[in-house]
Amino acid sequence: MLRRKLAVPALLALLLGSACLTPDPEYSPPPDAELESLLDRLAAERGEEFAGEGAAGLAAEIERLPFRQPDHAASLVAAAALAYDRGDAVAAQRRLDRALALDPLDDSAVLLRARLAAEAGNLPLARRMLEQHVELRPDSARGHEALAGVAYLDGELALATRELELAERLGDPGDRWRRAYAQGLLAEARGDAGEAARLYAECADLRPDYEPAGRRLRFATEALGLEPPAPRP
Repeated sequence: MLRRKLAVPALLALLLGSACLTPDPEYSPPPDAELESLLDRLAAERGEEFAGEGAAGLAAEIERLPFRQPDHAASLVAAAALAYDRGDAVAAQRRLDRALALDPLDDSAVLLRARLAAEAGNLPLARRMLEQHVELRPDSARGHEALAGVAYLDGELALATRELELAERLGDPGDRWRRAYAQGLLAEARGDAGEAARLYAECADLRPDYEPAGRRLRFATEALGLEPPAPRP
């Protein structure tokens, strides 16, 4: 579902995933290669923590890239994600709008722009963006997953369930932990506390560091008096 803050690995995955456009030979070095190198160094410097002077310097260098290569959508998306992480939603939105003008189908740009709209309370805009995106890119697992999140926030559980089913069929198995958590929220909203606890337990098993799953699982098993789900084999 749409969360208020990107986890560190998720942000780095978003950034690394955005550096995938065809290099422009007019730039030296090619903008894709330069961006990917900076993102790899940033990921290595930060690890699991947003800390360190080296990381701060690399982040600042990435945020300067759009001034040197203003027509490179991937650099704009990366700079927007970093601006979002430091709490500058205005700068993030401005860069994302420029990126989407260059590449309207960029997965990372659409998802982060929809997140900004939802967090600003504009769910109708977030929904329109995501519905249009999955119509134009029906193979976007992340797009279907994000649309499920907006539908959940709108109270449309049937639509959220359908979109998550599509995301499950299309998505990376490595992202199963996130979809399990989302499915747990839907089960809880339907009043099926036992199924919700099972899904939260699955998420916690796949990603022990994801605290929301642990909190929801404790609520289900302690506050509601349910038996803890059996560990996954």
